[in-house]
Amino acid sequence: MSDKVKVGMVGLGRISTLHLEAYNEKYKLGAELVAVCDNNKKRAG
Repeated sequence: MSDKVKVGMVGLGRISTLHLEAYNEKYKLGAELVAVCDNNKKRAG
């Protein structure tokens, strides 16, 4: 079993870049981004 928490993000506006940085390996949060959702298809794709 993995020690990582699987995370999904809803809404990929301006603040999402800070959230994504927090899930980056360098912060050692033990989280893995596995899903994204946004009304704007360009941001979600």
